Amino acid sequence: MSNLEEELEETRAQAESDAESWKARLAKAKDAERIVLDREREVKEEVKRLQKATEGAKARIGELEGALKENNGALEGARAEIEGLRGDAAVRRLRTAGQDERS
Repeated sequence: MSNLEEELEETRAQAESDAESWKARLAKAKDAERIVLDREREVKEEVKRLQKATEGAKARIGELEGALKENNGALEGARAEIEGLRGDAAVRRLRTAGQDERS
């Protein structure tokens, strides 16, 4: 009977050791899970921040494209005006040259 009691005690001790080992493994797994969940939250927050930044950048690009179109229109208008003034100047030179020849 004492042999059975010893075997029972050894089995009980082994079961307790196994239970402690499993508890430690479970705690380690929970810690790892917590770390992963925290990292996932951080990454999701970063993605949201980057999406907002992207939206802001797209809006700014749209504004800049509009300003560029407006400036291109103004530039074309200024070029046309310059060409008109050049034409006027050429006509005046011709008139002045014609008047100088008559004098």
